[in-house]
Amino acid sequence: MKGYKWSASKASHTFYAITGIYKPDGTKTTIAMHRLLLDLKKGESCDHINHDGLDNRRCNIRKVSNQQNGMNRLKNKGCSCMFKGVCYYKQTKKWKAQIMIDGNPTHLGYFNTSLEGAFAYDKKAKELFGDYAYLNFPDYNFNQNL
Repeated sequence: MKGYKWSASKASHTFYAITGIYKPDGTKTTIAMHRLLLDLKKGESCDHINHDGLDNRRCNIRKVSNQQNGMNRLKNKGCSCMFKGVCYYKQTKKWKAQIMIDGNPTHLGYFNTSLEGAFAYDKKAKELFGDYAYLNFPDYNFNQNL
């Protein structure tokens, strides 16, 4: 990556290393380091496994589909709960867990605690998305502990 002048660009949840390059037609554009490293074409996506956009080690970036990229997305900032896939549902006075499958929310159940909801989300996310799942408890072994 020598020979480029890099700067940090703020995105919604992280920063990305970007540089300016010239396209074949002579116009200048910016490109992110991870896109350059993986030689991504227009429409192709990349994922930072640890969610640190400045960590562009090859072991931390992978080429993914748009769907896989969504599986590893962080929790929404607007939700009142600290866990991904869990929100307090006032009508039942319980914690509701849900997961997005093919762009559609899928109900996982109502729980007495946000922690129970988070475990339900993680178990389903691991089952559906495997290594692409963003888990609330990434070090928890569901096969061993449940």
